[in-house]
Amino acid sequence: MSNSESQLHVRVPARLKAEIESAAKASGRSMNAEIVYRLESGIPDDSPGLRFLKEEAAELEFQIDGLKRERAEQSAQVKDYEKIGGDLVASAILRMEIRATTARLVEAESRLRRIRRVIDGC
Repeated sequence: MSNSESQLHVRVPARLKAEIESAAKASGRSMNAEIVYRLESGIPDDSPGLRFLKEEAAELEFQIDGLKRERAEQSAQVKDYEKIGGDLVASAILRMEIRATTARLVEAESRLRRIRRVIDGC
């Protein structure tokens, strides 16, 4: 046992001890390692950094939904404009706006994927 570890004596029901023994054997861990693994898995990491990433992910999800709506509205405007025979310059401008919105959407989705990988790794 290293200096950074401490002992903890715990009484558990025989059924729970048997479950831990079985799980430890199945996972190839010692009983101690299995107990530590299960405790660490069950205790949420509420570090400020992780909270920030979760908030950032939620904000990006909101932003992505808005960008998808914006792009759909822009696409509908182009179709409507072309139906009434609008001029080519205005139609080209609308298409440029769609490309810009799509680029922002792709970037936001990429950032969200990266953040989720970090969150899932915690």
